[in-house]
Amino acid sequence: MRNKSAQFVWRPGAEPPRIEAHTDAKLRLLGAYLDRYFDVVCALPHMDVLRIALVDAFAGGGLYWREGSPRIGSPLVMIDAVQRAVARINSGRRKPLRIEARFYFVDADASAMEHLKITLAATDMPQDMRESISLRSSTASDALPAIVREISAWTRSGRSIFFLDQCGYTDVPNRDVRLIYQSLPKSEVVVTYNFGAIYDYMNDNARFLAAMAPFEFSSEHLLMLLKERRRQAGRFFAGRLLGQMLKSNIGARFASRFFLHSDAANRDMWFVHYSKVPRSRLVMSEAHWAIKNSSITQGAAGLDMLGFSPDWENQIGLDFGFEYTDEGRIHTALMADLPQLLDQFDESSAPTFDTLLVLSADNTAATEGQFNKALRSLESEREIEVLTPNGGRKKLDAQLRPQHRILLPRQGKLF
Repeated sequence: MRNKSAQFVWRPGAEPPRIEAHTDAKLRLLGAYLDRYFDVVCALPHMDVLRIALVDAFAGGGLYWREGSPRIGSPLVMIDAVQRAVARINSGRRKPLRIEARFYFVDADASAMEHLKITLAATDMPQDMRESISLRSSTASDALPAIVREISAWTRSGRSIFFLDQCGYTDVPNRDVRLIYQSLPKSEVVVTYNFGAIYDYMNDNARFLAAMAPFEFSSEHLLMLLKERRRQAGRFFAGRLLGQMLKSNIGARFASRFFLHSDAANRDMWFVHYSKVPRSRLVMSEAHWAIKNSSITQGAAGLDMLGFSPDWENQIGLDFGFEYTDEGRIHTALMADLPQLLDQFDESSAPTFDTLLVLSADNTAATEGQFNKALRSLESEREIEVLTPNGGRKKLDAQLRPQHRILLPRQGKLF
């Protein structure tokens, strides 16, 4: 992980830089996501090997200093997550699982890369894991095409996680994310954006428009952003619109975007996760809940939390911070919003639980478990019906399954 400020300079033999609160939050979130990711993809008991590439394109020196103690950086967070996953998943497992991981660590700062090399040499890990690490002194944009080709040749599925932790917003152009997303079928991409800088400097002068070129926005798009910025609560509306435009230009199916919360970051650092399947999107939500109040967004707690509409004046100023009280808020909101969503369907087109997640996951911070809990509550209150695949009524005490169909009561509530 690299930052251009002098505070994040790595020099071999010197004390590593002191970590900032929002950087520490990023590392905790990355670790929480990887833990949950491996638990989900390795859940099948007959699975014996998982091939995955982990790419950190702004790797930095691999080590920070926090309150008098070393704090590992993102390359070691990735390595540590794989080692933990092997031990955790194989505990009590009859058929051992092997994780074949390849690591690509990239940074344009030669001094940072030398520091990382020294840090990795001093890190305890199996020899085969050590041999799977590739270090590249390069910009992210220059390194990514070759890395994508190597991953594609190594594993047909293209299973990979890319961590693109830029320090501003111009070093990860949309074309880089799109290259990963379109070339590797099972890839996921995490990008950080300094939204505060984008918003603060947003204007129609040539310098700003040139800085926005990596986003590939049309002049019409930029005019729309400027229009939203001039509104009351412009930060809220411009942020929502910008997020939708990024997702559309990249061609991502799912995109979660939450601010990393710290006094130093002023709630303006976007942590955006681009994925292709709803379960991955929901796993990232679980990671945000796991680190609690380090993540934040603005908006209502239900199914419109992350969408954009110019008419959402009533959502302005509602902070949502993944704290204990927010769990109650999201349950209440889902109880209200899910029946409204289901009202769009008749009995013949009633969605399955899996389809409902596809339709809803990208606009909320709810996890699959929170969806499940809200639907079970609605079912017990006779606000919805849940049907088995053969059309029968699901028993109230039975688990909600992916292929169960969910609909509003066919005869309405009597009371």
